[in-house]
Amino acid sequence: MKVSKLKAEEMKFQLFLKENDDKRKRALKRAQDERNIRDLKEIELQQLRIEEKDTEAEQKMSRQNLEKGLVYQTYLEKVVVIAPEDFIEIADIIKRYQTLSATNEDLQMLVQTNMDDAESNRLTLSRLSKQLQNEALVKSSEIAELQERLEKAKLQTVIEEGNKADRQDEAKDAIRELGEAQMASFNLYNRCRSTHMADSRPKHETNKVMVALAYIEERFRDLQLIVKEGHEAGVIGKVKIREASLDKQSSSAGKTIKGATSSKGTTNNSSVSASQSGLSMINTGTQPPIH
Repeated sequence: MKVSKLKAEEMKFQLFLKENDDKRKRALKRAQDERNIRDLKEIELQQLRIEEKDTEAEQKMSRQNLEKGLVYQTYLEKVVVIAPEDFIEIADIIKRYQTLSATNEDLQMLVQTNMDDAESNRLTLSRLSKQLQNEALVKSSEIAELQERLEKAKLQTVIEEGNKADRQDEAKDAIRELGEAQMASFNLYNRCRSTHMADSRPKHETNKVMVALAYIEERFRDLQLIVKEGHEAGVIGKVKIREASLDKQSSSAGKTIKGATSSKGTTNNSSVSASQSGLSMINTGTQPPIH
């Protein structure tokens, strides 16, 4: 019995110890929780103190703003009193201010837009100015080249005009020589015609050089034949006497006829030789034999 009683008391004592241990743990836990709660409360308290300071600062700022606003309030009230027709209440003034502020913002935006457009236009103008300057330089170069070509053309024109004047002078000289040759040919034609037999010579004068030259050639052939026959018959002594004095005249007439025939492109060697050999008989007035 005694052992059982001891065991029962031991068990009770163990249970008591266990309960005390649990109580101790619960007490420690509760104490720890309370410390944690206290720490949290202290943190919250610090935050609340900070918020309190911020709130006090805000209240102070609000009071200052209120004091400043009271000045405007007083001013606006005076405005309402002074200008009752325009502004009946302070709200009307505020609305007017808001309208003007919005208009001012719109105008500032418009000014900024115009400034941006002006800057864009300035850049465009600068670019176009540079482009025009480059084009002007190119055109100036082209103008200089064209002026150089013009100067060369003027110089060439002066040269050509000089050559033209020379050609005109040559043409005038050629025309004058041709006229002289034609006059000489017609004079020679008339002299041949005047010394020819009336029934054999042409009936009328001519104004055609080739006709006159053809007649002169024919007449010189006849005179050449007469001279040949005179040599054979020995009757040309009188002609030989006057040959020396008429050489110069015959040479000049022969050259004139040669120039006339060369200008027309119809040179006839036989007519020239006949003119040189028969001119003396024309000058002496020798009549051809009657056939």
